[in-house]
Amino acid sequence: MTPDALDSAVHHDIIETIIAISRAPLAEEIAQRVGTTVDEIEASMRRLHDGHGLVLHPDSTRVWVIHPFALWPTTYRVTVGAMSWWGNCAWCSLGIAAIAGRDASIVTTIGAETERITIEVRDRKLIDSDLVVHFARPVRRAWENVIYYCGTVLVFHRAAEVDDWCERHGIERGEVVPLRQVWELARVWYGRHRDRDWKTWTPGEAQAAFTLVGLTGDFWRIPQVGERF
Repeated sequence: MTPDALDSAVHHDIIETIIAISRAPLAEEIAQRVGTTVDEIEASMRRLHDGHGLVLHPDSTRVWVIHPFALWPTTYRVTVGAMSWWGNCAWCSLGIAAIAGRDASIVTTIGAETERITIEVRDRKLIDSDLVVHFARPVRRAWENVIYYCGTVLVFHRAAEVDDWCERHGIERGEVVPLRQVWELARVWYGRHRDRDWKTWTPGEAQAAFTLVGLTGDFWRIPQVGERF
């Protein structure tokens, strides 16, 4: 198996395991299913980390994040049937609902503060939601610190709330997007994350995904350098 094929197989195994049991597998477990050595699996996981396919804990091959799933407690909890998972942000949580392919409920709080809300997805449609999502940083800066980036992609009732929230918390004022538009982005962005031959987006593919759902302009610009975004 080539390194690229192994990386795709490892990514697929991790995603499917999280969907099935709500936790990431260990390298030993992946090795047994994929049919290779633990050393090769760990090398693959490090390549995926370096290529933005997942995020490992420092000095470890334990999975911290594999988008759209967070393997740590966050302000987003996504429930589908009897299963539930943490999402990294509003975008990721909608992505979980999209790749699960079934009715979903997303419990979160407005601006990661105290007001609890539930977002419903039924028959692959967002139900009765006029909420908005604030993206604090331009998407091209996501991988400077992807945990911070996701942590600031938050839900609000309306755009007018965001200015005061940003001033109170000392967080950049970015762009505010209707939740329905973020749902469409999630469906496009995470639509192939369960594929066995999954690979990260090329910069051109990533830019096309944003353009497809109407997210254009400098804030959504992705530098067309490198092989993968």
